[in-house]
Amino acid sequence: MKTLTTFLLALAILSGCGKDSGTKSEEEEVSFSPQILLERTNACVRCDLQNVVLDSLDLSGALLKGADLSGAKMRGTNLSGADLTGAKLHETIMPMVDLSDADLSNADLTGAYIILGNLKGADLANADLSGVNMSEAVLEGANLSDARLEGANLNRANFNKAILAKADLDDVNLLGAVLSNADLSGVDLSEARLKNMNFSGANMTGIRLSQALLDSSNLSGANLTGADLMRASLYAVRLDSAILDGAILAQVNLQHASMREVVMRQAFLINAELKDVDLSGADMTASNLSEADLKRANLENANLTGADLFRASMTDAILRGAILTNAYLAHAKMDGADLSLTTLTGANLTSALWMDGSECGEGSIGECK
Repeated sequence: MKTLTTFLLALAILSGCGKDSGTKSEEEEVSFSPQILLERTNACVRCDLQNVVLDSLDLSGALLKGADLSGAKMRGTNLSGADLTGAKLHETIMPMVDLSDADLSNADLTGAYIILGNLKGADLANADLSGVNMSEAVLEGANLSDARLEGANLNRANFNKAILAKADLDDVNLLGAVLSNADLSGVDLSEARLKNMNFSGANMTGIRLSQALLDSSNLSGANLTGADLMRASLYAVRLDSAILDGAILAQVNLQHASMREVVMRQAFLINAELKDVDLSGADMTASNLSEADLKRANLENANLTGADLFRASMTDAILRGAILTNAYLAHAKMDGADLSLTTLTGANLTSALWMDGSECGEGSIGECK
């Protein structure tokens, strides 16, 4: 009933409310203003609303599909549940706007100012948010799949449970942002500065983080299957119970990281820095750790079945209860390591440096000879 009334009112305004034709008064001309139409009917499809002032209005559920709101002022405006599909909001000023559950798919928000905005549950799929300022905005549960966010300021924004799959995050500012339980699958964050970030529980399958700076970040429970972390810095990160199956971690810096019960099967950790890392209970079946530095690492009860540890350094490491069945440990260094209750069935220990400092001879399979 409300929709019918809105439609009839809009029709009446556009037709001059049934008045005789002829020269229109100034008052009648004003009635044709798209802004007046919007304020009276809560609808203005494909209207030209450039540079209008709509501060603090209640436009919840407004129909603004394809409207041009470039340069408009909407400070503190309520646009919750509004349909802004394909709308143009270039350089729109709308701090503290309420866009919760709004449809902004395919919208142009380039250069928009949306600090402290509420976009909880908003649909921003395929939207262009290049250069947008959404610092401290709430985007919890929002859909930003395939959105363009190049150069965006997302400082301290909340993306908890948001979908950012295949979004373009080139040169974004994510300092202090919350990305826990977010979907970041297929995103490219290579060389990004992401220190002290919260990615706990996030879906990061296939993410590209090569040479990224993630020191002291929380990635506990995150799914990083097939992720590219080559030469990334993850100093003192938390990766407890994370999944890194098939991940590329060559030359990565994971010193002092907490990786308890991490699942990292068939991962590539060639030349990785793993000094003082906690890998207790980790599953690293068939992973390549050749020439990795595991000095003083805690590998208690870790599963390294079939792992490649050629020339790996495990000096003073804790391998108590670890499973190294069929592992390749040729030329590995295990001097000072705790190997009590360690399973070495079928492990190749040729020329390995044993825990007492002696060198294992040729044919050392399953035991140091």
